[in-house]
Amino acid sequence: MQKLLLLASHFLLIIFSSSSMAQEQQVNLLPHQEEMIQSLDEYFAVQREAVYLHLNKNLFLKGEQLGFSAYVLNKHNLQPSFSTTNLYVQIKDPEGEVVKEELLLVNKGIASGVVNIDSDFSSGNYTVTAFTNYMRNFKEQDFFSESIQVLESNIVSAENRSGVEKVDAQFLPESGHLLSGILNNVGVIVKDSLGYGLPNAEVVMKDSKEQVVARTRLNEFGIGKLSFIPEPHEKYEGLVLTGEKEIPVGFGKKVDQTGVIISGSQRKNQLNILVKTNLETMPQVHSRPYVLRIQGRNLSGTFIIDFEEEKTIPLMVDLSVLDAGINVVTLFNEEQRPVAERLFFNYNGLPIAKAAKLSHKEVNDSLQLKLSFGDKRDRAMSISVLPTNSVSYSRNHNIVSHNLLQPYIRGAVENGGWYFEDITEAKKNELDNLLITQGWSSYDWQNIFNYDKNLQYNFEDHISLKVHVSKKDQKRKNLKYMIHASDINPLQVIDLPEGTPEFFFDGYLPTKDEQMIISRMQPDGDLLPAQVSIQFFSNSIPDFRPQVAALTPKFIKFNKQNISLVPAFADVEQDAEELDEVLLTATIDKVTERERKLNQHSWGRVSVIREQDIRGYGTLGDYLRSKGVFVKEVGGTFTATSTGAGGGGIFTTGYGNDEGTPDDGANTGPQAPEDPMKFMAFYLDDNYMPDTSMFYGYSLTNVDRVEINKTGMGNGFIGARGSVKVYTNFKLRMGQALKRNRIQQLDVPLGYSEGKTFYTPTYENRHDKFFEEYGVIDWKPFVRTEDSDEVSVVVEKPEVDFQMVIEGITADGDLIYDVQTVSVEE
Repeated sequence: MQKLLLLASHFLLIIFSSSSMAQEQQVNLLPHQEEMIQSLDEYFAVQREAVYLHLNKNLFLKGEQLGFSAYVLNKHNLQPSFSTTNLYVQIKDPEGEVVKEELLLVNKGIASGVVNIDSDFSSGNYTVTAFTNYMRNFKEQDFFSESIQVLESNIVSAENRSGVEKVDAQFLPESGHLLSGILNNVGVIVKDSLGYGLPNAEVVMKDSKEQVVARTRLNEFGIGKLSFIPEPHEKYEGLVLTGEKEIPVGFGKKVDQTGVIISGSQRKNQLNILVKTNLETMPQVHSRPYVLRIQGRNLSGTFIIDFEEEKTIPLMVDLSVLDAGINVVTLFNEEQRPVAERLFFNYNGLPIAKAAKLSHKEVNDSLQLKLSFGDKRDRAMSISVLPTNSVSYSRNHNIVSHNLLQPYIRGAVENGGWYFEDITEAKKNELDNLLITQGWSSYDWQNIFNYDKNLQYNFEDHISLKVHVSKKDQKRKNLKYMIHASDINPLQVIDLPEGTPEFFFDGYLPTKDEQMIISRMQPDGDLLPAQVSIQFFSNSIPDFRPQVAALTPKFIKFNKQNISLVPAFADVEQDAEELDEVLLTATIDKVTERERKLNQHSWGRVSVIREQDIRGYGTLGDYLRSKGVFVKEVGGTFTATSTGAGGGGIFTTGYGNDEGTPDDGANTGPQAPEDPMKFMAFYLDDNYMPDTSMFYGYSLTNVDRVEINKTGMGNGFIGARGSVKVYTNFKLRMGQALKRNRIQQLDVPLGYSEGKTFYTPTYENRHDKFFEEYGVIDWKPFVRTEDSDEVSVVVEKPEVDFQMVIEGITADGDLIYDVQTVSVEE
């Protein structure tokens, strides 16, 4: 982390540029100041993670699906985090009880999921929270928390509500407290009963003599700013004027007679900071220097403030040398106690990327949408496709505001994304007023100075295992265990030296509700139950309770209408119309249906092993021959080709007799050619096997399914003409006595949620007002560009004008946010 250390006094005006930012000017520091600066540098240099969820919308009807994409970032540079593999997502009801929760597998900072808004939900508000284990070490709001609302599917419209009769007015001095005798800025925020700002009202402040000392007009979020010179012992009162109503509100702020405050403003490309005190304070602060810290995401600056005879010390900072985003300016006294703080937002150099151009064309009954970006960068994006007039997408944050604004302030921000759409000087001023109302940042300085460098919560590398070996097996030489493959967990083999009582294994990838299957491998390759005990880490989703509550959605239901909404995932409702009974009979071949699904995503032909295959063929070699593969098993070697003498493949060696043991007669069927460069590539549970000798006489009882690819396409080897992928999965036939004698089966307490398909609901009408306000057109959770400047997506052609809400990240640390609209008439 870069830093700057400078001395500021009444006669020195500091202007630092990008060249001076990397330099450090030596000043005479007191020991406690050196210690404090070192503590700050160490704390903020520690790696941080931040997570954001792009929701497909935030107002849902019963029977719809919540689709989301998760972006886990390095907080310092906003690049994808490669440190964490586990993301916890919870949905809680208003009482804080978990309704749904999932463990998601994060790959290069990205994950996605789908939650069914099913019978577990009733009408009301819910909170979606996402966090990693490592985030729990810190107090800052780097986690994700946002409210959603669920309505019954017969709601046709909604209205905004606000509690004007009951308001909460807060007056917040610019740097945390008021100081008498000098000009003070005070932020004002007036909220309704839902926590939303009261828009466009006027606030008047009066003294004890009913004299108006300041007034301001609130913006659409209920925020304004007052400026006045407070007097000691004076009692001030506020008055909120809205329409014809006058609502008295208390001021409730003490005026200090002594102290130091910070005020500031931005002009063009410059941040102007004033460190101010009054005449009464001068004797106390003379020759007692303060430390002023400017802390950004990745850069920091430290100034020594020495009051000599001037009550005001100005600092002028070039915005180009500060981090884009929030910069927290904090003044510390000689006891290392923060006495004043001010937040500033630097719009210069914001890391925001947008789509440069959107084009579309009809392809049959669909639309092909092409996004052009103007440069070839690796991007990962998600796209919510909704009607233009939708009221279902009214989120308080987008990916920019959630990463650059929300983590640094206390409390929730209303419509934080607004400050980063169509940015103008007026919006910059509005955001500065918002920051004044926050008073202090989200940093807990006491915790920072005393934080434990031995972090309690680590980065998680998938699921970790602590395996306890039985005393009997500890005495064995060449002890070897096999963790069998599952849907996403590859086969793993662990070798242990004699006398090992326990071992740790990282990187286990179980799916939800899966059972772990482990065996002990004998020297001859046979398998026996492992007879081990295992502890899993993590074994449950932590009970994470954010200190900052998400804003409650403004929507309420007020009108009902029978709307036909048929979700693809739901069962037929009990109150459906009863038809005459019709009896249909059919024989369902579950193995055939499983083969059909597997072949949808396969380069080759997938065949699931049946019991009759095991009885009829016995070995893998014989089974492959029955599928037209030319197999040769000689003296412990195993080779195969996809054709006769002209076959092609990958060179494979074996452990056979060096003299070349002749065929023992077991090699019936087509014979493989002698050219060693023409053999097929073999995989075991998706792991390439350069040595295929293990398949010599390989029992078919060990095989769940085989994928035979005679073309060579998709196997990853240039010039290869074929591959065979063998998958072992004992859990499918674990009820057999043979398997029970070979495996140990353990319940996995916590597994990854398997990827679900997002289904667009079926609507009775796709062009009426109901659909325009609440309908879903499509959701694209994972769209990627690699070394390309454009990307295409296809959606079913809508019957109404629609919008695409695009969010995502780039590999080099830019945040993608854009909203594109399309007219179906164009």
